[in-house]
Amino acid sequence: MRILTLNTWHNNGPWLQRRDALMQGIVQHSPDILLFQELFDVDWSKELQARLGYAYLIANECAHSGLVVLSKLPAHHNEIYRMNTRSPFENYWRMRSGPSSAPARSR
Repeated sequence: MRILTLNTWHNNGPWLQRRDALMQGIVQHSPDILLFQELFDVDWSKELQARLGYAYLIANECAHSGLVVLSKLPAHHNEIYRMNTRSPFENYWRMRSGPSSAPARSR
């Protein structure tokens, strides 16, 4: 199984050149599972899914977490939850996927 994780830096800096390089690297490595950080554009997530032929997209459009999973394999369970910290400036959205007896929750 091939897994690739990428931080897209959102769309900061030379985004068009970086986007093209990301696409080339994804095609070259052909991962079974793609994990993205800072991919806040859900439309681009859906475009990636269509262009690259991934059957499954896991993203939370409401939370704007920037966490996106594209997979050729189905997830048995997925959940997005807020990770609270002591500082109000450090609360983050997190994504968890894997086997579970609990049903998936939509938010």
